[in-house]
Amino acid sequence: MLMWAAGFVIVRYIRPYYGAGEVVLARFGGAALLLVPLMARQRPALPSRRDGAAIVVVGLTWFGLNNFMLNAGEKLIDAGTAAMLANVAPVFVAIVAAIALREKLGRALITGLIVAFAGAIVIGWSSGHHSGGLGGAALCFFAAVPYTIAVVVQKPLLKRVSALALTWGGFVVCTLVFAPFAPDLVHELGHAPAKYTLLLVFAAIGPTAVAFTCWAFALTYSSLAAQAVSTYLIPVLAVLIAWIALAEVPTSLALVGGVACLAGVAIAQRGQGAVSGDRSAR
Repeated sequence: MLMWAAGFVIVRYIRPYYGAGEVVLARFGGAALLLVPLMARQRPALPSRRDGAAIVVVGLTWFGLNNFMLNAGEKLIDAGTAAMLANVAPVFVAIVAAIALREKLGRALITGLIVAFAGAIVIGWSSGHHSGGLGGAALCFFAAVPYTIAVVVQKPLLKRVSALALTWGGFVVCTLVFAPFAPDLVHELGHAPAKYTLLLVFAAIGPTAVAFTCWAFALTYSSLAAQAVSTYLIPVLAVLIAWIALAEVPTSLALVGGVACLAGVAIAQRGQGAVSGDRSAR
């Protein structure tokens, strides 16, 4: 969680020199290369055609589209606000899970979604006073949609494919999709100050190679709900790191909206937990 929080701040900091697509390519292309020695050592079996297609979905949606939208959004709003908006994802996960299990959407889930969406509107309105702030808020909020698709696909896939193989395969897919950004990335690498490039390299190592692989390993041995709760730490850490490193703090109104977003997630997940408890009791 600490690495992902740092990733929000790094993306925000390097935005004057690196574009949204170029950052995705650098992070996930670099992370794919870093995991090659581990893949060579583990030598996992090739996935089936069905599992291979699922890995492509994870690479396209979470590693690719989700991060591209967050990168683009962070060019317009601060890192802490972006992290708070992105953290509504567990609500979308709960909705998709309920639909997949053909269950009625509970009152708590619907209430949580409304509260989280209201918080996002408050953040968007607050950010809208700055150039492009509303658009940035929308990008970060709806970036939760491709993330949701990915994690719902990822959880059952980890029963058949190792965490390392799934993560590396998704990295490779993402790299291939964003390869058209390579010429621009090369140009930016040649013109950006060294400290910005070093931070981009670190983003490929810590917040990408390490963090995504650790997430997949953890998800193998825990529930999706438990993992989702742990992400509550990300906005808090992102705000603290951005405050220390960038002297950047969300506006008071944005903080209120962020708290509403997190409260909405908590309400929705509490309702899901109650439903799960009733089902197990039967």
